[in-house]
Amino acid sequence: MKLKTLAVSALLFVSGVHSAVADEHHYFPGKQEKSTKSFVPGYCEVEIYNNTPTTISIYAVYDSWNKLHFMMYPQERHYVSLDYNGYCHSNMYMEAYDSIGMLYSGYTPVEHTLTLNYVMKRGSAQLKKK
Repeated sequence: MKLKTLAVSALLFVSGVHSAVADEHHYFPGKQEKSTKSFVPGYCEVEIYNNTPTTISIYAVYDSWNKLHFMMYPQERHYVSLDYNGYCHSNMYMEAYDSIGMLYSGYTPVEHTLTLNYVMKRGSAQLKKK
């Protein structure tokens, strides 16, 4: 029993370390420098929260047709900036997939949180204004 507890503790520690070092902010492709405005989480961003026990693939398309792809591990939060070309864009198209299929597909407005969940072993998504 102690070995099982130790293994679970080690797994939680490793996942916590991974989350601490993961690149959780995503910017417009080719944008070399971050905005000169002071960074406040939520300003001109879409937040994505993976509240599932599995890894999720996120595919996003900016209104300029530039694409973004990244993976999210369980319990991670990622932020996608829509501040590029000199102004804050209103939305972007996003798709989220797990190993079984699509969890979410649609236009995601700026300053909203997309929460990916499992309800009764089926994927679901919830979109809320921050």
